[in-house]
Amino acid sequence: MAIYINDEEIRQLIRIEDAIEAVRGIMRDLAEGKACNCPRQRPRTTSTMLHVLCAAGERIGSLGLKAYTTRQDGNRFLFLLFSDKTGDCDAVIEADWLGRFRTGAASGVATRYLARPDAETVGIIGTGRHALTQLLAVCAVRQIKQAFVWSPTPEHRIRFAEENQEAVPISLKLCESAESLVRQSDILCTITKASTPVLKREWVQPGTHINAAGSNSLSRQEIDPETLRGADILVIDSIEQAKMECGDLFPLVQAGEKKWDDLIELSTVVSSGKSLREGSSQISIFESHGLGLWDIAVGKLIYDRACEAGVGTKLPF
Repeated sequence: MAIYINDEEIRQLIRIEDAIEAVRGIMRDLAEGKACNCPRQRPRTTSTMLHVLCAAGERIGSLGLKAYTTRQDGNRFLFLLFSDKTGDCDAVIEADWLGRFRTGAASGVATRYLARPDAETVGIIGTGRHALTQLLAVCAVRQIKQAFVWSPTPEHRIRFAEENQEAVPISLKLCESAESLVRQSDILCTITKASTPVLKREWVQPGTHINAAGSNSLSRQEIDPETLRGADILVIDSIEQAKMECGDLFPLVQAGEKKWDDLIELSTVVSSGKSLREGSSQISIFESHGLGLWDIAVGKLIYDRACEAGVGTKLPF
């Protein structure tokens, strides 16, 4: 019998550290041929867009489908988890916080392998739904002493600090400009809906690692071309999905300056178990678009924890 798990229950069942290990494991599975991922599809009407991601993981014994709608009046998220052994639906999971956890976790995995070991400061550009888990994930894999926060709307960054300071193990410092934030940060997370770059190369300090997690549409662009051109290490979550969604990289590919097949996927990095960083001054970038594989990895973890704790509402099928 399937169970329904809501967002409030999810927040009680897992931590960002758990999600990081789940995403790291499923990316290793992908590299070893034990998992498969289907790029996001986006059918739409004049008022609503439906986003669909699906994936399967042999080791974890699950298949899954996340579907969510975006409209002017808000978003709705839902995830279905199926058993590999029976084909039955194990769980229907409210997927707003699932999505926040898995997106943050992917940045945590990338930071673990790509950022300098001695990185002590992190900057978050963007203060929307995903900003907190980006910050928590970086703090989970590095000994961060200071976090900087910026968004173009002062009220948004003030509200973010007021609502989340207790959840973060370090103090949050609000910045008046993106430039001041970038210049002070060893690790950067961009998580915006920007259509023009919010991060410029002349601000980026030697040795910086960047998690670019907002450009999952060809109409979005968070990082300027000069930063991408000058990166010593450039990793993406999926070449196949990047071709459809990476607004940051698409102009450089069109101009012949980058080739999709020359890019390194995160699964390859995780499978190697080694950092790609060869020096403390190298600049590294992780372009994150969001994979269905991350949803099934974190969704299966949530389901297992719910079963252990006796949490969830039984469904009539």
